[in-house]
Amino acid sequence: GRFDAAIDAYEHAVELNPGLVASWRFLAEAHRKAGSAERAKLAEANFKRLSGLPPELVAVTSMMHEGKLYKAEKICRHFLQQTPHHLEAMRLLAQIGSRLNIHDDAEFLLESALEMEPDFDLARMDYVKVLHQRQKFERAFAEARKLRERMPGNPAAELAYANQSSAMGKYDEALRVLDRL
Repeated sequence: GRFDAAIDAYEHAVELNPGLVASWRFLAEAHRKAGSAERAKLAEANFKRLSGLPPELVAVTSMMHEGKLYKAEKICRHFLQQTPHHLEAMRLLAQIGSRLNIHDDAEFLLESALEMEPDFDLARMDYVKVLHQRQKFERAFAEARKLRERMPGNPAAELAYANQSSAMGKYDEALRVLDRL
């Protein structure tokens, strides 16, 4: 019955490791019971996305956030050998590559995933980050604008757009979006 404490604990857990499927489920339930329908909906969406993934990819997600990048990479590569073109596996491998400063491979994987599924918003979000890291600011800005158009009002999409606006020297636009956020 201590929903505020439960919510704080589960939110801290999924912040440290977004691959904790049960924590997302309990967080959604706690938000519903506390009367936070919108936040319950977001937690439920994360729970459904993760519980729909193959167990290997859930493990990869957890390992990445535990700092076990090389083990996560090995499992992810093996999974992709068995299941080529699995979009989430490609996205996860790109995230691992990005964390290991292998940005060209990460860019290629995300670009390929988006060619196969242009509506894969999580991949587009990661793609914007990788393009920014590679100092491809014009492309990053264009992708952030697409993301913002696809996800109007989404704070992560708005923040990505603001960051890329700033990188392009569009400071007034960046500040306008950030003030609204």
